[in-house]
Amino acid sequence: MIGMKAIRLLVFTLLALLLLISCDKATKPEEVLIIYVNPLDGQYNLDSEITITCSHPDAVLRYTTNGAEPVTSSLQYNIPLLVQDILTPLTNNGILKVKAFKAGYLPSHTVSRTYTVTYPNTVSTPEMNPPLGTFPGGVSVTLSTATPDALIHYTLDGTEPGIMSPLYHQPIVITQSGTIYLKAKAFRQDYNPGSISIAEYFIPHIPPEMVLVESGSFNNGTADITLSSFYIDKHEVTQAEYYDVMQSIPPLISQGRGEYPVYYVSLLQALEYCNRRSLLEGFDPCYSNPIDIWKEGSFSAPNNVYCIWDANGYRLPTEMEWMFAAKGGNQSLGYLYSGSDIYYNVAWYDSISGYSVHPVMEKMPNELGLYDMSGNLWEWCWDIYAPYAEGAQTNPHGPVFGEECVIRGGSYYSSSAWCKVTARNSAVPTNSNYATIGFRCVKRVP
Repeated sequence: MIGMKAIRLLVFTLLALLLLISCDKATKPEEVLIIYVNPLDGQYNLDSEITITCSHPDAVLRYTTNGAEPVTSSLQYNIPLLVQDILTPLTNNGILKVKAFKAGYLPSHTVSRTYTVTYPNTVSTPEMNPPLGTFPGGVSVTLSTATPDALIHYTLDGTEPGIMSPLYHQPIVITQSGTIYLKAKAFRQDYNPGSISIAEYFIPHIPPEMVLVESGSFNNGTADITLSSFYIDKHEVTQAEYYDVMQSIPPLISQGRGEYPVYYVSLLQALEYCNRRSLLEGFDPCYSNPIDIWKEGSFSAPNNVYCIWDANGYRLPTEMEWMFAAKGGNQSLGYLYSGSDIYYNVAWYDSISGYSVHPVMEKMPNELGLYDMSGNLWEWCWDIYAPYAEGAQTNPHGPVFGEECVIRGGSYYSSSAWCKVTARNSAVPTNSNYATIGFRCVKRVP
């Protein structure tokens, strides 16, 4: 009895398996469709024919010319195509993708063909202005091509420009710091696309709390002066900033380590601050006698300290750099004081200061966004004091020998006349007992 039940169970199991196999055969596609696209990739005439055939005559052939994968809703192939039918607009090439579909069959693999034509004319290569260079603060680039009615597309991420890339219609403003590669290519219908133009623009990073003074020229009252670009501190070095670098403040200062500008600092101590600040931030010091003095952490006030002008660290401004910045640089509106003709808007001076130094940035800035270039504290400059040199000069550093150094800007103890951007004075560089002299730093633009 037990044996019969086992036999019946085996028979039922076999019948079920046969049924499953039969159902699977009925639902599984019979085979994969195969398609043929002729001609192969290459260069052809506009009227060259493209034919598409399939291994099964009843299959539906679908195609795209925009690079997308063909689906059942794509264009249906019925008659031979022409190469000109599949060209990408504004280019001399096109990509044809084809796929076959049929109920009960697996779709074919996608077949792709790239066809190119050669037109009689080629679009001129775009020109860029400016073509390349270093541009502190950013650059505005114009693009043009000699081919009328051509469209220029460009990229800023290093990729090759195509018709889907941004379309040029106004100057391209680049302000992002770093090295930027601008690529441009021009297109016109029924023309071969032009070659790619490439330009490299370097936009230096503006250090925090500094302002860019772009290169320019001005007259100091005696001579025409031309200066390279540089960065300058937005305000006088504060007591807090001085302490962060030097780990001390001059003992005679009473306000404490706050936003008051530091004073009771000799020019040589200001140079030391510049070098220590440079080292803390990973830059090369500008002052040396020799360089090891600064790296060892000691300072002995050398008499023959010199400036390494191409170092990338901090330094004091030259007198002409200070004057150009105080006047507003290339944005100067010609004010008597730094930022205004009304001195009390921009300067702390004797009759309104209470004969006391004030925190930085309480008055209005000048055209460049610089504070306290007039009043509050005189500021040390690198130059030895002497009458202005005559004749046109480029990046002048002042006399080689002398006993006192230039100070500019006036102070809280000065009359308003000393706060004018043209006023200049001098002080002994080794003297640290001046309660009315501070400083700010500059930095070379790479």
